[in-house]
Amino acid sequence: MEEINVVKHYLANNYNLDDKYSIELLAENGNSVFSITNGQQHYIFRIYALYKSIEVIKSEIEILRFLSSNGLNAEEPVHNCKGLYHDAIELQSTVRNCAMYKALSGVIHDEMLSEEQSKNLGLLAGKLHNILDLYTGKTSLMEFGYEELVQAPWRRIKPYIYHNKELNDFYEAIATGCDTKLRNNERLLSWGLCHGDLHVGNVIFNQDNEPGIFDFELCCYGWRLYDLATFIWSILPRDDYRNENIELVDRCIKSFIDGYMMQRALSTEELDLLFNIVLLRHIWRQAERIEFEKAVLEWRSEQHFVIQMNRMKKWIELHKINFKVI
Repeated sequence: MEEINVVKHYLANNYNLDDKYSIELLAENGNSVFSITNGQQHYIFRIYALYKSIEVIKSEIEILRFLSSNGLNAEEPVHNCKGLYHDAIELQSTVRNCAMYKALSGVIHDEMLSEEQSKNLGLLAGKLHNILDLYTGKTSLMEFGYEELVQAPWRRIKPYIYHNKELNDFYEAIATGCDTKLRNNERLLSWGLCHGDLHVGNVIFNQDNEPGIFDFELCCYGWRLYDLATFIWSILPRDDYRNENIELVDRCIKSFIDGYMMQRALSTEELDLLFNIVLLRHIWRQAERIEFEKAVLEWRSEQHFVIQMNRMKKWIELHKINFKVI
């Protein structure tokens, strides 16, 4: 309640909102994220974690403004009464950076999409990458390459599984195999600005099944395939690998890729590597969970990694991924 009162006071002094609006704390995961509804308009007010530099925040805001000016349906920064798109707020005796965004309207589908929604999202992802190719501004965004995608996640996970030979060999084989494939095909892979976290939970659909993208918190320079692999990873079955579920996922993946390729070509090498990078996204997410300050013990347990290994083995089996795993 104290946080909300501080935010209300800040908003009253810095934004032209009507007196009647509702405010709700949505997330507390490093960033403090608030939902603000003012009549027909919905905003997201984000108070950034201390580790998030103002230079990176500025870069994200400028990119979002650029995307909006080029017609992409994405969350849009909102300036305050002083004309600033970012500012500082004191919360719990700490000064943190903050920014307001105009939220997209529609419905979030946590896991599975329809084929139509998947194709439309593929179209939007292709348009996103095309527009980002045109961006010429200087940014302070990180690169998300071999170290960040392959090597660092493997180093984080290894201390929890090295004593189990099957687990250790399996994860090491994926890291080594994917690293080698990426390096061998590097010249043939599209690299540039990416969303960085294009999972299904960061997409909203309106009543006409037209998607919009939000949460550019992990926007980075990387392989464009990573955005595609992240979406695919996000719709995979957690446990239920019945044939009808697998077939539905496969149709959605095909529709998504078809939509993307209507906007932007993928090379044969990229198509061959795509399902490998799904595995890397899966491992990256496990590594992030380990380091999450509120991580539960289950995420660090041997049994957890056995479950994740079996999920990845199923993916490898279904798509005949051609590097050796134990």
